[in-house]
Amino acid sequence: MNISGKTKVLAVVGRPAHHSLSPKIHNFLSDKLGLDYVYTAFEPDSMKNAANAVKSLGIKGINITAPFKIDAMEAVDVLSENAALSGSVNTIVNDDGILTGYSTDGEGLYASMKRANIKINDKKILVLGAGGVAKPVCVMLKNKGAKDIIIKNRTESKAVEICNDLNKKMNTNIFRTFSVMENFDIIINTTSVGLGTNETPVEDAGLFDGAEAAVDLIYHPAKTRFLADAEENGLKILNGLGMLVFQAIIAFEHFTGVKVPDSLSEEVLNLINE
Repeated sequence: MNISGKTKVLAVVGRPAHHSLSPKIHNFLSDKLGLDYVYTAFEPDSMKNAANAVKSLGIKGINITAPFKIDAMEAVDVLSENAALSGSVNTIVNDDGILTGYSTDGEGLYASMKRANIKINDKKILVLGAGGVAKPVCVMLKNKGAKDIIIKNRTESKAVEICNDLNKKMNTNIFRTFSVMENFDIIINTTSVGLGTNETPVEDAGLFDGAEAAVDLIYHPAKTRFLADAEENGLKILNGLGMLVFQAIIAFEHFTGVKVPDSLSEEVLNLINE
């Protein structure tokens, strides 16, 4: 990588951000595609200040991580339809001082599930959690043809809020909250339960009855207790590593306008798996 005064700057923004795998992914892509970009990490004191810096310094684009994904909605000039529905922004592109906000989380999860041959269309899907990533996941599931989307959250009022908001905005009635034990085709964990621990968001294994697949957005450990229990009950399992990679690739395409070939996507997955 030859950095010059003409090199375009990209970054991940959050607190913390220096642990992120995003620089590794984006710099690898730029190098492989011969593009003059460099990707780093910043930990600003506020999203507003970060957005001002992007404009004043001519930074081409940034990815947003916690705790700034919601604040980023107010910091951009234009919101994509997907970001507006999702209620958060994780990618900002700077086009000559005009900041456009996107949400690539749901698209990244879809690409990962498609690669794993986990079909969404006409499926009944249980989403565990109602945090920041649950909403973009739900938007994606609706857009990809899920027939029924149920949200189960420790604080039910948050699940009710998401369901009511998305049913209204997307002119549907397929979003509802979990009430009694029933069978699902796919179960998706969007919570942090199991991140680096042996905890699970599913205490009753009966929840796995009749299901085809379990997806965990966590990728460390590679097989959480949630996934191990699901596998023991005969389900296909998928962790969050593919989502991490594919949402980054989609963001990279927004930044550069260059399509990343499927073969290179596989190289990135292998790189992160090392």
